[in-house]
Amino acid sequence: MTKQPETFIEPTYAFQDKGAVYLFTNENISGYIDRSGDISGANILTVGASGDHAFESYLMGAKHVDTFDINSWQKNVIELKTHMIHHLKYSDFMDFFFEKQNFFGTKIIEPLKPLFSDDLKTFVSSYNTNNKQMFKYLGPCAPDFIIDRLRYINSEQNYEALRNVLPDKIEFRHCNITHIANYMDKEYKLVMLSNIFEYMYRFLSTNDRRVNEFSNNILDNIEEHITQDGRIYFHYAWGSNAASWNNFLAFTQQRFNLPKNLTAISIPSAFKNNKTDAVIYAFKSQNIK
Repeated sequence: MTKQPETFIEPTYAFQDKGAVYLFTNENISGYIDRSGDISGANILTVGASGDHAFESYLMGAKHVDTFDINSWQKNVIELKTHMIHHLKYSDFMDFFFEKQNFFGTKIIEPLKPLFSDDLKTFVSSYNTNNKQMFKYLGPCAPDFIIDRLRYINSEQNYEALRNVLPDKIEFRHCNITHIANYMDKEYKLVMLSNIFEYMYRFLSTNDRRVNEFSNNILDNIEEHITQDGRIYFHYAWGSNAASWNNFLAFTQQRFNLPKNLTAISIPSAFKNNKTDAVIYAFKSQNIK
């Protein structure tokens, strides 16, 4: 298989409804889930995006995953990949997304179309006119790193293992991050917000003020719905290390007297030119840091 996703990368950054969608993550998701303790039997809440946060969570033993996104079209990506995982072999999945000649090829997914929702049928058919403008990626993420960092597609064995535990439908809610706490009806061990923080409170002049606002307006409400050993991963920073972020967080907490625990961890980067990425999270118990 020739892996050339750069042919369908559309470098836009704005988050909006019915905008260009992510087909795959640009994060090392398993890198920080691995640092979260055993998630077997746990409830997870995550940004919808490409569905990869949910797929990785189910593969690693999660009981139930709820997803949300401001872009309602991400629901179509999640539904499409779910059908494919359940009903297509690994090589077909990889060809459909990573083989230039077969990318988004209708022949591969034709047998699945009777299973598609009306929204998904429209989404798939729109590729004929919109082509690569339907999709976006953050930066020049190398094809091999996309695959290597995602367990559910880095081997046929893992792909089949996910099929055995993946529900027929992944729960999706179309909403803004500022409203998600209103719909949280479970206790979650992990909440994964990708890098939504980076795009909020842009009107504030400094990052410490942004952390304070995000903490007070978003994290406080979500924290009520996480388990005692739960974590809220709220910022993924590419090419960063934990030491610098922890110094910054200590300064921010002291300045604003934030009453919650915030910390950063370093994980192997999702990008070939970076050594580490930093992931920042809030947590309840002092014992899980």
